[in-house]
Amino acid sequence: MRKSWPERRTRRIVAGRLAGPAAIIGLMTIRLYDSAWVRLQDFDAPQQAHKDQSNPAVFHIGSFRYDIDGKPLDPAQGAPAITEMLSMQAARELGLSTQYALRSDVRF
Repeated sequence: MRKSWPERRTRRIVAGRLAGPAAIIGLMTIRLYDSAWVRLQDFDAPQQAHKDQSNPAVFHIGSFRYDIDGKPLDPAQGAPAITEMLSMQAARELGLSTQYALRSDVRF
């Protein structure tokens, strides 16, 4: 018997290693964007996502690479799971920049 859309979607979210209450809002998943602030599992400080200049579907967060859905591209590298994507308001409250990073400031 085929499962309904919400049941299939929920299973994919769990299989994608997204965890924590802020990462899953109802049945929505995250979509990374350039200069987004995220929290990674086992990291104290929020980290900023930067879009790869040669592949727009790849994001660099710290020294790790993720796809647009927040899934690690190199699972063998041991990339931590994204546990939260900060809203603009939450980033401002933490004193983080909510401006897009200039391309000259981003180095890979």
